[in-house]
Amino acid sequence: MPSQRKTMSKQTLNWRRQTLLRLVDESALALNLDDFSDVFQDSFRQLMATTRGSARARLLRHIARRSPQDDWDKLASIVDGLDRRRHQRIERESDALSLRDSLIDGGADPYVVFGDSLSGADFEKLKKLIENARRYAATPLGKGARTRILKLLRQVQ
Repeated sequence: MPSQRKTMSKQTLNWRRQTLLRLVDESALALNLDDFSDVFQDSFRQLMATTRGSARARLLRHIARRSPQDDWDKLASIVDGLDRRRHQRIERESDALSLRDSLIDGGADPYVVFGDSLSGADFEKLKKLIENARRYAATPLGKGARTRILKLLRQVQ
């Protein structure tokens, strides 16, 4: 009878190892291990406690080969959710950058963009920052103004 290692493709093993490494490296991830098999729970907890090195690599290979497919299906859905959140975060950041640039270039009117979502003081602060970013574009004052505009846009989003 062939071993499970021989029947599983290298691509599958590599995907499983990369998935485990990604889950271990995600510091904000609170993975609920109750849904997984006992063997996987014990191995994953041990993996989390192991520092980088050859012991971790051996443990990754062991988990990738020995864990049941049900556990990998659950992990795949978790990784898909992480990917979606990451793409949403990147998209929000890109939107904020383009809005900031259009505010500075004069392509967007702050009154139209924000309406009543900013208080009077924040709106005046935004107008002053836009003015500074236009006037002192290549100086540290202009760079600081662009950074503060971006922070303000992130707060509003």
